[in-house]
Amino acid sequence: MLPSNAWLLRIHVALFSLNLAWILVWHERVEAKQESSLAHYLYTRIRLIEPQTVVEQVCWSIIVGSSIFLLLWLLTQFAITQRLIRTLGGAVCIAGFPLLVVTYPFDFFHLSIQPYAPILVFETVVVVLCGLLYSLRKWPVPNAVSLLLLFLHFVLWAWFSGCWVNPTWELRNYAVYGGIWGLGIWISTAFYLGFPVLGFLSTMSWALYDRSATG
Repeated sequence: MLPSNAWLLRIHVALFSLNLAWILVWHERVEAKQESSLAHYLYTRIRLIEPQTVVEQVCWSIIVGSSIFLLLWLLTQFAITQRLIRTLGGAVCIAGFPLLVVTYPFDFFHLSIQPYAPILVFETVVVVLCGLLYSLRKWPVPNAVSLLLLFLHFVLWAWFSGCWVNPTWELRNYAVYGGIWGLGIWISTAFYLGFPVLGFLSTMSWALYDRSATG
């Protein structure tokens, strides 16, 4: 059996890869405005209210994320790669989503972020610095409070970017398509919540791996 820190590394690499893929695919999908035959094939067989672009995002994020995972997993056999993941992984997970929103605001649903961009960027810098203090074992805040602050960080960015959805809306809209038993509602929910959920989970997995690796 693999040591616990090796399992945590594998979990973190998987979540990190999917989070990075979600970011890359999102921008490419919006800018290219092209529909793939694979996503079209899946779209014709899944009962969705949203347009095909939703399937594009989820489908290609899984494909690209799997490729990134395999590459990173091979590279993590080297100690230097593991050190880089511990050093930079948290910052990428924390700031990747906000950086994309600030750099390409028109890729998202709400443009209300523009007047508040300096404040929100400052907030992200503060959170990254908190992550650095955590990695250096100089973060005095209890784990439960840290988890809450991390959660609020991604909730804030989800709210300003429009990357969120009301679960009751999803249940009501997809009631005629099988509700929670249909694939459509899960793909739709993943599309809207992908950024905050993947960002939160990948950051949390980084924190667990970093603590396990360094003791």
